[in-house]
Amino acid sequence: MIVNGLKRYLKRSLPCVKFLGWGHWAVGISSRLFSQMRMYSCARWCERYHSAKIVEYLDRHYAHVIDSISPLETQSGEVTQKRIWTLWWQGINDAPESVLRTIGSMRSNAGDFEVIVIDKYNYQEYIDLPFYIMEKFSKGIISIQNFSDILRLSLIAKYGGIWMDANLLVLRTIKIDWNSDEFITSKKAGEYLWTGFFMGGRKNNVLATMASKIFFAYWKDNDALIDYFLIDRIIELCYNKSAIVKSMIDSVNSPNKDIMWVLRNLKRHYSEAVYKDIIANNVCLKLTHKLPLLNSPDTYAYRLLTEFS
Repeated sequence: MIVNGLKRYLKRSLPCVKFLGWGHWAVGISSRLFSQMRMYSCARWCERYHSAKIVEYLDRHYAHVIDSISPLETQSGEVTQKRIWTLWWQGINDAPESVLRTIGSMRSNAGDFEVIVIDKYNYQEYIDLPFYIMEKFSKGIISIQNFSDILRLSLIAKYGGIWMDANLLVLRTIKIDWNSDEFITSKKAGEYLWTGFFMGGRKNNVLATMASKIFFAYWKDNDALIDYFLIDRIIELCYNKSAIVKSMIDSVNSPNKDIMWVLRNLKRHYSEAVYKDIIANNVCLKLTHKLPLLNSPDTYAYRLLTEFS
């Protein structure tokens, strides 16, 4: 499994050489190797260095996009249609059981929000993307993962609402007041300030508008992906360059104590006390459709999927 993971990382990280050279690529590989060797402090240093260099590159080439956005483009509008956006590209009828359950949990806890499942059959009903984005996506230059990042930012900018990845399990209704809350995401002190798989805002949200336009500019210029987590690097650039974005993200009151907890503890021995703490301190939790979570009854993931879907 470790070897296969490294092979996948090598394949998806090689395009970085074109942008930043072999030395930087080696730092990125070292981060993964250190992590596999459980040398976590070294891995974190390499990852911070890797991320910083990519953000510096984006700053040099795309900071002008932020400066070119007019105030009218980011004048937050009212969310007249409250929506939760998610995506299963093949169509919901071809989704695995765990995804059917997580999307079911979104619908059960949507409150007055409409849940819209975007797929390859309906996405053009909601968004019109630049022709070069569509062309590069059809040729496989832009992956479905990166295309979904472009979609989520564009949908939030155009309509407002909340984006949830299809493998997010929702435990109860998310309470949000768009009259006072400009932005919602999940954060954990000392680890992360946002999550691209759970984020939302009002129509014309400043971050979604800036980040989507940087994505457009990047893919107009390039035929290779500088980093698998480009959405996070672009958000970081916006956070660094825009006082409005920084203030907006910093002021978010996260509805989750640790949205990633289950993924970090897939093999942890089950404890009822811990389980109660998890559901008390999180509104939604990130799962994965890549593992047979419903085949392991004595796990947190199994208990959550069977109780909340």
